[in-house]
Amino acid sequence: MYRTLNQTLTMLFRAAPIVALALIAVVSASPAEAQSHCASWADTLLTVENYPVVVQCVSDPAYDRASDVQTFRWNGHDYMVLHTGNEMSIYNIDDPANPTGTSSSSFDFGTRGDSDYDLIDFDFCDDCRFAISSHKVARTVIFDLGSGSTPDFQVGPSSRTLYDAVDRKIGGFVFKKGGQQYVVTASGTADCAGSALYTVAGPSSLGFIQCIDIGGSASLIKGLEAYNTGAAFYLFTGDLDGAAQVFRVDGAGASVSLVHVDSPPGMRGQQFQFSIDHNNALLASVNQSAAEIQIWDISDPESWVRLWTVPGDATNVSLRSPSPGAVPTMVVNRPGWPSSTRTFTVESAGPDEFEASFWTDDSLDHNDLPTCAFAAGGALSYDGSALY
Repeated sequence: MYRTLNQTLTMLFRAAPIVALALIAVVSASPAEAQSHCASWADTLLTVENYPVVVQCVSDPAYDRASDVQTFRWNGHDYMVLHTGNEMSIYNIDDPANPTGTSSSSFDFGTRGDSDYDLIDFDFCDDCRFAISSHKVARTVIFDLGSGSTPDFQVGPSSRTLYDAVDRKIGGFVFKKGGQQYVVTASGTADCAGSALYTVAGPSSLGFIQCIDIGGSASLIKGLEAYNTGAAFYLFTGDLDGAAQVFRVDGAGASVSLVHVDSPPGMRGQQFQFSIDHNNALLASVNQSAAEIQIWDISDPESWVRLWTVPGDATNVSLRSPSPGAVPTMVVNRPGWPSSTRTFTVESAGPDEFEASFWTDDSLDHNDLPTCAFAAGGALSYDGSALY
C-alpha cells in the first residue's frame, strides 16, 4: 500500500507465548521509494532467556511465558513494560529501535499449581508512582515505582500491598488528573458490588471516593483509558460484558466524582480492546463478536461519532500518531492466534492496511518461529513509530 507518511516506523514485535522474548521488526517509509511502506526484521531479543528449542513450546512453571506490553511516560521519557510470565520488565524506549532495560520486578509471588504463568495483567499510567497488577496467587497488587528520575520497582514489604478478591474482581486501573493519582479496582478496601474509585498515596494508602455505578447498577470495570480535552477530563471504560462506557471526572483531588455520560453502541472497552490517539482525538475499538475494527471521533466525548468500520477478527488494538494532524498508525491482533497481526495507516479516507504479507508469509525468515510463537499482544509507542 502507498501512503504519504515520511517517517520511519520501527515495530518492536511480539513476545512468544511460552518463551520470555520479544523480537524486533522494522518497518520504514522511504521517501526515495514512492513513499511506500517496506518491512524488514531485526532479530533482537529484549530478554536474556533463551530456552532450548526442544522446550520452547512446553508449558511448565520453569519456562516463563511472555505476553502483553504497555507503554507509558515518566519525567518526559518514554518507557515500555513487558509481561514476562510472573514478573515485569521496564525498558526505556526514547530510542525506539534500541530499548534499554531499566528495571525488573522480583516479587516472587509463586505459582498456582503447575501454571506456567501467574501474572495476569497490569496497568501503568503516565507519571504515576503507583501501578497495579492482578496475579493468580497474590490477587490484586498495588506497587511502588519510586520517586526517582526513572521508574524503578521498589523492594521491601512497604513497596507493595496485596488485596484479596474473587477472580472476577482482581486487578484494576490507574490514572492521574492534575497532581492526584487514582486507582479503580473492585478489590480495594470498600464494600462495593462492582469497582470503586480511590485516591492513592501509597500501596496501602487508598482513600475511598465512591462506588462506581450506572443508573444505580454496579459497574465492574475491566478496561480504562483516560482522555483530557483540556476543558474536561473523561474516562472511557469497559464493563464485565465488554460494553464501553464514558464517564466525566468532575472536581479535583479527593473531591472528584464520576458522572456517567453514555455507552456508545458497538464500542468495546475491555483492556486492550480500545486505544486512544490523543493527538487527533481518535479512538480505535475492536469488536470481535461483530468482526469489526472501529475508528471513533472523540473530540467531544459527550457527542462521539463513529467514523469508519473495517472488517476484522481482533481483540487487541493500539492507535498512535506523532503529532496533531499527523497520520496515525494502528495495529490489531488476536493474541494466541496465528497470523493475526495487521497494520494500518489512518488518514482522512479511513484505515488503509499495509504490508499484510509481512505478518503472514511463512516463507519469510522472521515468520519461521516456534509453532507456539503467536502474537501475544502489542502496544505502539506514543508517536506511533514503534510497535512492541
